Amino acid sequence: MPDDLPASSNTALASVESDHWAAAAILTLVENNIVSRDWASQHGLDAPVARDELLRVLEWGQHSALTMLSDDDPAPAVETAMLTRAEGIALLIDRLRYLKPLVPEPVLDIYFEDGDEVPADLRAALAAATLSGLVVSYPNVRRLQPQAPLDWATAAALLCQGLGFAVVPPQYVTWYARLDTLDQSAAIPFWRLRGNAYLVRDIQTQLQQVRLYPRDRKPDGRFSLDTQTALLEFCQVLQLPSGQTYTLDASLAKRLQTVDVVDFSLRVAKNRDRIFREYLKQEAGFDAAHLAFLDRGIQKSPFEKLVEEYPGYLRLKPSAPKTVQTPTTKTSSPRPYPRSALRRAAHLFTPLAAHAATPSASPTRPTFCPVPQPYPDRGVLPSIEEARLKFLHADIQQACLCLGQFVNQQLTTTWLGRSALANGELWSATKVLPLLHLISQVHSKAIQADIDQLVIRSGGRSTEFSIHDLAVDMVNYEYDISSSNALAAMFKLFTTPQTLEKWLRSITGNTQLVFRGNYGEGPFIGRPVLWDQQRQQVLLAASGVRHGGPNALSTYDMTRLMTMLGWHPHLLASAQLPRAQWKSLESVVRALGRDSARYVDAAIERLGLRPVMQSPVIISKMGFGYSSQRRRTELVYSAFVQFFDARPQAIEANGVAPLRSFGLTLLAAKRLGDNDREATLLDARLAAEVTEILRRILLDDWA
Repeated sequence: MPDDLPASSNTALASVESDHWAAAAILTLVENNIVSRDWASQHGLDAPVARDELLRVLEWGQHSALTMLSDDDPAPAVETAMLTRAEGIALLIDRLRYLKPLVPEPVLDIYFEDGDEVPADLRAALAAATLSGLVVSYPNVRRLQPQAPLDWATAAALLCQGLGFAVVPPQYVTWYARLDTLDQSAAIPFWRLRGNAYLVRDIQTQLQQVRLYPRDRKPDGRFSLDTQTALLEFCQVLQLPSGQTYTLDASLAKRLQTVDVVDFSLRVAKNRDRIFREYLKQEAGFDAAHLAFLDRGIQKSPFEKLVEEYPGYLRLKPSAPKTVQTPTTKTSSPRPYPRSALRRAAHLFTPLAAHAATPSASPTRPTFCPVPQPYPDRGVLPSIEEARLKFLHADIQQACLCLGQFVNQQLTTTWLGRSALANGELWSATKVLPLLHLISQVHSKAIQADIDQLVIRSGGRSTEFSIHDLAVDMVNYEYDISSSNALAAMFKLFTTPQTLEKWLRSITGNTQLVFRGNYGEGPFIGRPVLWDQQRQQVLLAASGVRHGGPNALSTYDMTRLMTMLGWHPHLLASAQLPRAQWKSLESVVRALGRDSARYVDAAIERLGLRPVMQSPVIISKMGFGYSSQRRRTELVYSAFVQFFDARPQAIEANGVAPLRSFGLTLLAAKRLGDNDREATLLDARLAAEVTEILRRILLDDWA
């Protein structure tokens, strides 16, 4: 022992308070003859440490664990210079000859809030100390304070860590382990995670995959209250005991690494209030003129590049192997889509005629049969069970859901509803109907015609437009050609209101529907003609009769037409759209794939489904407006969705991925006296209800 270090003693240090955070470290140094009993009183625990003094202690400590001073030890010119915390830690690392990482920045930046304050020449040493569990930071393990003077309390703690004495309170000590390297016997209290930023970041990354950690925030390694809450929720959802013990053990570590994202998301989604709140949070900054999901647009959809493949996907049946091959389909010429923000104001305030405001009496229909039935022929109303959709929120005024499945390669369906046959205003969702009627008209005159080879002209102009481009512009609200309302009004001009209405009634069997109105604007072309480019002749001309009056259809009517479109390749001729050919209908499919409303997208994202969906199809048409007569905001969403479900737990015994195929139409309404508030609440509500429907379809949960 050096002459200036008094003889050691095994008695406790009277000058050190027993509750001092470094008391155990001081006592340990005394008991191991590294410093004397009077050392603390001579120097003071808060007193700064001079470099020569620390070196003498380190040299004496070599008899316990340390090696001799290294040859390359960077000694300053003045040996009595006071050390900073960073310099003291670096000195310890040099004495212990620890390997230093080549790139220390990530270590210091993730472990410490002030890691960027470490001098460049000391960063490697401090990174090594951090990963080796030698850094002690009191009172906050994430505040290194590298430029602060090194005091003797901290120096004693650092010495104990370096000598291998585990006496420093662990909440002040950094340490290193990764989620995939935890020992099977590990039992780490959650509070200890604050000292291991890499492990916390691993946990945050896994929690982010299941949407418990914010997806827009980079995992930062801080074990904050938000991270702890998310970890506890993870344990609660999976019913893990760690949620009660607040302990990270091998079992929890394994579940974090192997969690099935879809299965976990389906469990979380049972909390419908939570899902709604998540969606409502996304409405911040939106209003009735531009909504988070109604106006999201195809440009932000992960399915944008698959739209041209939809017609081919719709021809597939569940006999397809688990790995579904992408079929070859006809494609149209590409069009630029990103443009201005969506503008739908022209039809937002178009009231329904007075006599259509009150839902009409439901048509007589057969008694519901719970066994799936073949798709009904044209004009035949299916059995619709009203009880199974009671789970829908009260804001969903009317709804119809048609579930399809193939039995012995034949399509069968089950129809569920909520006031599904009550007629009401479905706003712009009905714009697809005149287009479907136009295709039936075309093939009545020319069975070999292809709608993609036809253009619409004005009688007095040479300008011509492809039907597909017009349909896309009507659906995506980009205004590349004209407004959606004007385009829909133009498509209606190829027939009379009475003929179109009669045609719809003959298809759906709803003899009380009304479909005679326009969409609040004049037609894009007042007297359009349909020109056959191949035959160089007029195929159809405008009827010359203007449309006017109400549009009052049921959610069943829209679901019937959407499913007739989506399932056309699999329907009997008696159940198909009359005379319509798939080579023309597929153009409508591709147009509806570009709907501005992306509620199904939101549901798929929330449930984590995209990686396990094969050959997906999402076609839809939205409708939205404020009814001045009913004094409320109304939102309609009609969609047809199909995909092969490749979740491991869904794969059948023969290795076949089951086909999920369904059509739906939802009419939501809210009256609060605040149009923007009504709109944002309905937008979030539609997203939440579509998510719940998809969850139940995946789990076959209709109880």
